[in-house]
Amino acid sequence: MFMNIKPGVVLQKGKYTIDSILGQGCFGITYRAIHHQLNQIVVLKTLNESLSHHQDFAKFQHQFINEVHLLANSRHPNIVKVWDFFEEEQLFFMVMDYIPGDNLADLINSGHKLHPKEAINYVHQIASALSVVHKNGFLHRDIQPKNIIRQAGTDTVILTDFGITCDLTTGIRQTYANLFSVGYAPPEQCGLQQELTPAADIYALT
Repeated sequence: MFMNIKPGVVLQKGKYTIDSILGQGCFGITYRAIHHQLNQIVVLKTLNESLSHHQDFAKFQHQFINEVHLLANSRHPNIVKVWDFFEEEQLFFMVMDYIPGDNLADLINSGHKLHPKEAINYVHQIASALSVVHKNGFLHRDIQPKNIIRQAGTDTVILTDFGITCDLTTGIRQTYANLFSVGYAPPEQCGLQQELTPAADIYALT
């Protein structure tokens, strides 16, 4: 049974306090939280409550742990950093850097028009980040503007949301029909049992 996570909830014996929900996807939910020992804002991510009764819940937990390992071993200036991991009431949490700024989807929807040079700069940064992800044997599988944050006051973009990342070494095939973003995913990611390669991420990026 999932614990009731809401603003004010304290975790790890007072180490973290939940402040607000930042975002929610098919697999994960992220919270803005306060790290009291460091007096710092952080992001906590855990599995979405909607998965608690899913027949593949154990698989989703394993996938979540893989995401933690991937981020912990993929040090790159354009990849969100994870620096803590814990379990509380049978629920796993990862602690990540809080990145002030807007994701590119919100930025564009607010009326901001990306100059071609600006867009190319962002593509180069994310391509560099993906080179590390692919070198470590993984696919991101969800490259889209809402998963790229432009750090406030800079031209630096950070790749986030590795929730449906998968391991290249096992020979990836698409096994869930809804694990793709319309308009960004390549054709092979839109059908079941299609083999996926790093080209899927590159297609989504470009």
